[in-house]
Amino acid sequence: MKFLQSLLGKTRFAVRDGLLCRVSGPRFFNVSSEEYSKRNYANNVAEYNTVLGSLNAQRRMFLLRDVYDDMMLDGVKPTRDTFHSLAVGSMRVSNMQDAFFFKDQMKTMGLVPDVTFYNFLISTCGKCKNADQAIQILEEMKSMEVKPNVQTYICLLHACAAQGRIDRVYVILLLL
Repeated sequence: MKFLQSLLGKTRFAVRDGLLCRVSGPRFFNVSSEEYSKRNYANNVAEYNTVLGSLNAQRRMFLLRDVYDDMMLDGVKPTRDTFHSLAVGSMRVSNMQDAFFFKDQMKTMGLVPDVTFYNFLISTCGKCKNADQAIQILEEMKSMEVKPNVQTYICLLHACAAQGRIDRVYVILLLL
């Protein structure tokens, strides 16, 4: 007790405001399993995918990263559909940082991004008016041996046009 008083100071202010009681009072770090199950909104990948789809539909994309973090804390391994939902949400709010974070997480999980995921990334770059990054994604697709489709080139055209890079638009049209 004297040690705590020496830390807080020997003033009546610390004792009067109950600061000493708050410091030395009981702390509850463990949560019962019943309370945890009430707070936990998903238990498996399918339920997390439903939550992510619901957040995308409600336009509450700012919560996607939190749901992903909860998923990791619960030890649930995300699937390709999970990452697609996360990428779509990031694309809708033009959040390139989160989109590339989810791409990196997908690779660390051992999942190779597919054409659809790369299309989401290129569209995100287009919404952020970053054509250079979109072209880098196309080059990464080719190096990962993921074959771009017509939708990929359309997304790339939109990204270049959004930034006003007409010279690159002509080059992409020649590739088609």
